[in-house]
Amino acid sequence: AYWPFLICALLVCITREWGRCDLFPSFSLWRRTRFYGAEGLLAVVFASGGMSASDPDGEMAWLTAWALYAYIFHIFWANILPEPIGALVTCFSAVFFKLGHVALGWRRRKRR
Repeated sequence: AYWPFLICALLVCITREWGRCDLFPSFSLWRRTRFYGAEGLLAVVFASGGMSASDPDGEMAWLTAWALYAYIFHIFWANILPEPIGALVTCFSAVFFKLGHVALGWRRRKRR
């Protein structure tokens, strides 16, 4: 219900900076404030559970586990494997998480 307000607040925070604003901050205090304000707003929304969605099919259990795996291991695979292969290993590992989810019966049954 509050998505339009969030989108408007984030649109106000857009700056005309190029590149990595976190590594090379702007010289203008106003632009830095807008950039970090958007990051702070998203951190508060994510931490408070403001972007939680319903999960009628019960898919979020294995997707959450895979997202944590991808977040932790994507740099590992990128460093030990050639460039496109590391990203593919990270992405296609989701298949194994889904298979484990189905094989172990973690899928929540729909109530009728």
